[in-house]
Amino acid sequence: MNNINLIAQSFWVKLATMSIAGIKSTVTIKPVRQPTKFVRDAIRRIKDIPVSPRDFYYYFTTWDNEEKMLGTIYKILKNFKWVSEKYDCDDRAKLVSALHSILFELNSCGEVYCKVTDKNGKTIAHWANIIVTSDGSVYLFDMSNQGIAMKLASGKYKMGKWEYEILNARF
Repeated sequence: MNNINLIAQSFWVKLATMSIAGIKSTVTIKPVRQPTKFVRDAIRRIKDIPVSPRDFYYYFTTWDNEEKMLGTIYKILKNFKWVSEKYDCDDRAKLVSALHSILFELNSCGEVYCKVTDKNGKTIAHWANIIVTSDGSVYLFDMSNQGIAMKLASGKYKMGKWEYEILNARF
């Protein structure tokens, strides 16, 4: 029989909530608000792929701010080890987007489904993150690839140990 210690759980929930509030208190970003079309157009300038929006308006900042925010997210998530089918690439990508939203009140970080090819030519399905900045630039961020980020131009992207081909995006 499973047992959950509700007193201990209550303590840790409170601590996590206070930690999130603490991180939020260190951030002063003036976001730029844009309609869904801004996200769709920015991504489609890179590659004409399906983009599934979730919001009517999006809030963006500069890449300089994004780098710092992704650094904070990476420091948190690197402590949680990969668990196949339970906490793998799709879960990490969703969590990066959620933390980006809850910690920094920006919804400019989405998830991308892609094919990645390793140095031996093996191709697998993979999820990573895509970030659109206030100037319409698009970046790929992959928690599963040592938290590396790069600006996207077009085509396939070699980043760290993998080559990426982006197939669709969810925002």
